[in-house]
This record gives sequence, C-alpha cells and structure tokens, in this order.
Amino acid sequence: MASELKDGLARCSEIFQRARRIVVFSGAGVSAESGIPTFRDPGGLWTAFPPDQFANWASILRLVSTDPVLLANFLVALLRPIVSARPNAAHLAIAAIEGKEKAVTVVTQNIDGLHQSAGSTTVIELHGSLFEVGYVRSHETWPVSSDALKRVLQSMEQFCRDRGSAAAFMEAVSPLYGKTQKGIYLPRVVLFGDFLPERAWEDASYALKKCDCMIIVGTSQVVQPAGSLSELATSHGAPIIGIGPEPIQCDAWLRGSACEILPRLVEAMPPV
Repeated sequence: MASELKDGLARCSEIFQRARRIVVFSGAGVSAESGIPTFRDPGGLWTAFPPDQFANWASILRLVSTDPVLLANFLVALLRPIVSARPNAAHLAIAAIEGKEKAVTVVTQNIDGLHQSAGSTTVIELHGSLFEVGYVRSHETWPVSSDALKRVLQSMEQFCRDRGSAAAFMEAVSPLYGKTQKGIYLPRVVLFGDFLPERAWEDASYALKKCDCMIIVGTSQVVQPAGSLSELATSHGAPIIGIGPEPIQCDAWLRGSACEILPRLVEAMPPV
C-alpha cells in the first residue's frame, strides 16, 4: 500500500508540473473528518431522519404544523456538528494549494462553510449553504452568522425539552425560516427535487472546462447532477486525481482519507 501511494503521488507530481488551473471537487467525506456526519453512510443523518420526510421542503414545512418537535430534533442533529466544526487538515491543505501559484476553484457539495473558514478564496457551493437565507420567490439573500446558528441550535434544544407549540417553533427558528411582507424565506440549501443554483452550476461548469487538473475528494459522485461534472474536465483533456477509500474513474487514484492524503498531495507539488 505504501508503494501504491508513493507511485500515485509521483504521478500526481507529474500532473501538477503542467497544471495552472485546478478544480477541487469535494463532498461529505471531507467534512466528516471535522465531525460532521455524512447523510448517506450507515449511521448518517438519513438513517434516523428518512430523506422522504426530511430531504424536501414540502415535507419539512408540513412538519412545522404537524410535528414541530420532530422537526426540532432533526434541526438539532443537523446543526449541532456544524456549529462546532472547525476546518481540518484536508480543508487547510486545499487552501494551501493557492500558495503554490495555482488558480484554485473549490466546487463543493457541502453546506457547512468550512472551505471558506480554511482560507479558500474561490468556493462554489453547488448545494447551497446553511449560512445564507433568502426569499423563495426572489433572488434576495442575506448571510446567517455562526452565532445566529448557535442561537437557533440552543433554541431547538430547549424546544425539544419543552415540547412547545408551532408558534414557539416559528419564533425560535426565525433566523432561518419565516415570513415577511416579501414572502417566505428559507435557508439557501438544495434539497431533493430542487434545481441547483443556476449561477453556481454555470460557474462550476466554466471552471471545469478551463482547468488543467481536477481533484475529486470525499465523494462517491452518486448525487446527480453534481456527480457528472467530472465529465466536463475529461472532455476538455484535464487529468483527474481521485482521493478516497474506494477507487473512482480517474488518472491517478490515492487510497486513503482526505486528511491523510491531501497534505501529502500538497507536499508532492513542485516548489514555487
């Protein structure tokens, strides 16, 4: 296995010699090492909270009136790891690639903001972010701070203990969800059945058409249409580096976790 990794890193070093524009495509496996459980893996969020009930807005909003305590428990499970998470070695390594005089675009399926916290400057969030809310019928958005999310979490924990009413739930969750004269506002998070944000998809597609190298890490690429983005890089001649416990279709595959492999990958890059 050590020789396999050594050979893989040598191949990556050759790729980096020619690369100037790199796209890093990240999934839940990157944030998992910061303590944020994945949705799909055994023991993930969808195990306790089935996606047919908690992964679409219609079902979620129905729970506000029919079972706000159950919805509050879901929000606690979702928010608790995110508000306490910090960037891990993988996030920091990705940000460090920019110091190698590379133009780096991070395209992520994660909604936790950890790439930005680690210092990455160009981050495209394909599935949105828990740190942004906006009106359903307009493009108006505004940020939600970490402190605001912590207050929502604390309110949801108290709500679960008190088993409050729908009205109390609405007040507690108001930084993320509510209604004004302009309409209903929600977190800018993509759930099942939603279209990906048009601008994010266009920006990601453009970056992949122009890149010299794509790094895929922390994702099995089963979620579509995001999983098809690697085809754009391949069709334009960019080599693909894959990182993870199981091989994917790529030009160089490095077996291991994101936190283990990405720092090694940065070390393998040619000196500036």
